[in-house]
Amino acid sequence: MIYGVGVDLVKIERVQRMIEKYGDKFLNRMFTEVEISYSEGRPKSKYLHYAARFAAKEALFKAFKGEWKSGIVWRDIEVINRERGQPELILHGVAAEIQETLGVTGLEISLTHTRDLAAAVVVAECSGPGPS
Repeated sequence: MIYGVGVDLVKIERVQRMIEKYGDKFLNRMFTEVEISYSEGRPKSKYLHYAARFAAKEALFKAFKGEWKSGIVWRDIEVINRERGQPELILHGVAAEIQETLGVTGLEISLTHTRDLAAAVVVAECSGPGPS
């Protein structure tokens, strides 16, 4: 059963401007070490990868239907890549606690991009009807 679906679209240039303006302060607030390493490891397309991860975090907030107000921070949500490159969401801290409280047993994610935009879709699945 689907608990929630979230979609987000981000201008890559907007994320690039934030990184150029605030540097490590922005990166370390928004992204985990794994995400930074992954994106920085692709110098020609690093802003695209940062933007896609930013969109994924926003999409998860939407899939959790406003539960982000319970104290989730950006770094509680981590986007990694499986062996074949498929993205996967890993939740830490408050985000993981909320996932358990909501009864969310699975998270599916899809990322895509153009030259200018990055988008993410997140589907939160639960085994039962979820909380009322």
